[in-house]
Amino acid sequence: MTTQKPSFLETLSLIVMAAPIVLVPVAFVAFEESILRAQTIVTGLEWTVVASGIALALRALSRSTPANGGREGEVHAA
Repeated sequence: MTTQKPSFLETLSLIVMAAPIVLVPVAFVAFEESILRAQTIVTGLEWTVVASGIALALRALSRSTPANGGREGEVHAA
């Protein structure tokens, strides 16, 4: 069994999905006031939703691009 190296779009989608997971705890520790912490958590949750949408769009784009001489617009099975 051979392992396939992830494409650029797959790598980018993983980075986009992981960014809020890393940024929220760091920002939470950085603020001492509870209102800023709460605001940071809500903002982090919003970022997570947006990042997930972007990551899903990137994955869909990477799967819909022609690979190995495929026809344009052809969706490849996962």
